[in-house]
Amino acid sequence: MELPSIGMIKSFVAADLGVSLISASFARDEVAAGRVKLIDLEDAELFRELGLAYRRDRTLSCATTAFIEVLRQSTASMKKRLHQPQS
Repeated sequence: MELPSIGMIKSFVAADLGVSLISASFARDEVAAGRVKLIDLEDAELFRELGLAYRRDRTLSCATTAFIEVLRQSTASMKKRLHQPQS
């Protein structure tokens, strides 16, 4: 099921209507209140796909250009690590 917000996801899980993969930091209050329980996943390779949107018809600031370059380098580095054979 796809829900529109983290709050709604947490409400459904707390109402015993399912389980969810969620960052532990997002569930901190619900765990402290005893409404949900976190289960650690061992050896799980999880990733989140993100996108970068910016106006191509505008001149970018130096800071923005540097930020985009850092993202590109980081992404390339991560892809290399993910595709390396495990020893």
